[in-house]
Amino acid sequence: MTGRPTRQNLLAVGLCAVAGSAVGGLVWWGRRLSAQDPLLQGAGNPWLGVWRHGSQPWRGLLPAAVVAGVLVWGWPLVCRRLAWRRLLVASMACSALWMVSLALADGWADVSQPLTTEAEYLAAVGNVREVGVGPYLRTYVERLESQPIHVQGHPPGQVLVLWFLDRVGLGGASWATAQALLFGAAATPLVLIATRQLADERTARRAAVFVGLTPAVLSMATSTDAAFTGVIAAAIAAAFVAAAAQEAGRKATSVAAGAGAGFGVAAALYLSYGSPVFFGPLLLPGITLMKRRHWKPLAAAAVAALGVALAMTAAGFWWFDGFAATRALYYAGIASRRPFTYFALANLGVLAVAVGPATLVGLSRLRDHRLLLLVGAAALGVVVADLSGFSKAEVERIWLPFVPWLTVAAAPLGARKRSARVWLAAQLLVALAGQAYFRSPW
Repeated sequence: MTGRPTRQNLLAVGLCAVAGSAVGGLVWWGRRLSAQDPLLQGAGNPWLGVWRHGSQPWRGLLPAAVVAGVLVWGWPLVCRRLAWRRLLVASMACSALWMVSLALADGWADVSQPLTTEAEYLAAVGNVREVGVGPYLRTYVERLESQPIHVQGHPPGQVLVLWFLDRVGLGGASWATAQALLFGAAATPLVLIATRQLADERTARRAAVFVGLTPAVLSMATSTDAAFTGVIAAAIAAAFVAAAAQEAGRKATSVAAGAGAGFGVAAALYLSYGSPVFFGPLLLPGITLMKRRHWKPLAAAAVAALGVALAMTAAGFWWFDGFAATRALYYAGIASRRPFTYFALANLGVLAVAVGPATLVGLSRLRDHRLLLLVGAAALGVVVADLSGFSKAEVERIWLPFVPWLTVAAAPLGARKRSARVWLAAQLLVALAGQAYFRSPW
């Protein structure tokens, strides 16, 4: 019995070493590409940003280090013992706390600053205020080139959200940051709900040790893609609830959850053109409902999604025209300078760091076919996104919606207290090192 854990530990160390070496090679390759083409964005390739040097990096990280120590000591115990509903709330709180503690390392001003640049969505809110929602949507495509960079790459949904917040007195960078933080943190309990519906509560509790505490949180508190992560997770979790409720004979709940899933899918489509690749896990409850001919929740989902699409179309925005215009701008810009081969590999390296060593090692030990299906469905989306060539660089934020679903693979490491603590410590240490030695625009 003692030999097996030893072999597993050696395999884990070897796997992490190989992954680390691969990422190091990608950094070296990325620097060579940047030297050859100074206009190639990302001095820190494969990430966008710059490396920090000297003793300065660790200044300001003491609060985050204290939070990390408390989480390593106490969070695995909480995941085992706390009542399920309270655990869901606690998982969101812990995720938010970890995000904020890292984001504050460079000072309070740096928490909201990434969302206030001329490239961000807030810069476009004044346009909506000036011309009105209808004219803004009707001329969105034709005025796309004059919009901020991030707006050019997305449908108008996020700009409308920020405009609405502004109208009700919640405008500005602070509330935009709160939106990203809260929605990003909410993805954690939503993924756990889906995991419990698919597998069981014990498995979900083991996954809870790691979901929401990945190195990816470095991009969540200060990136709007965190908000997209929460919306996508809500739609998928609602679909799992719909399927489970239908099986339990709670038909009204199933229909309501189905409608929520459909609304969430449509909302995500108007937040990000790339949303379809993130909905791989949605296939599992969808196939279950179709195989058992439970048509009512599916019909509710279709009606809700269609309602959102019709409302946006009637207001003047045709999704396919927007996608075509954005795609043309993308390939006419920096994407044309970014080599496909490098970024097809670099994207995967960045994702490996984002999900952390616990996810990689957990995947090598994953035997539960239910979790294999869930993680595999998310991984399928990763492959599609990577091969599409529509995600060259910046996937540390663009691919955030993949991260919590892939992190479920770490559940086997949460089975034992010592193992859970060791691998949670590894996750948090990678995040601390990333905050210390790399500075990104978000």
